[in-house]
Amino acid sequence: MANDAAMQALGGYEGGRMLFLGLGTGLGSALIAEHIIITLVLGDLPFRDSTLSALLGRRSLEKVAHNTGSERPRTATLR
Repeated sequence: MANDAAMQALGGYEGGRMLFLGLGTGLGSALIAEHIIITLVLGDLPFRDSTLSALLGRRSLEKVAHNTGSERPRTATLR
């Protein structure tokens, strides 16, 4: 069984090494190296008084959007 971040990473994998960071309710992460999927839990890493998932997750981004007058955060894809 694989998590959703690993499956999303696999969908964009074209060979070699790839680090996937997915923003959603939290921070999903996976590493693919030479066709081997390694599930990571980078979102659980501590940051200040919280975790990376809490900082970068949907609720946090919605709070930033609200504070800037936007209805919801913009999304972007970096390739």
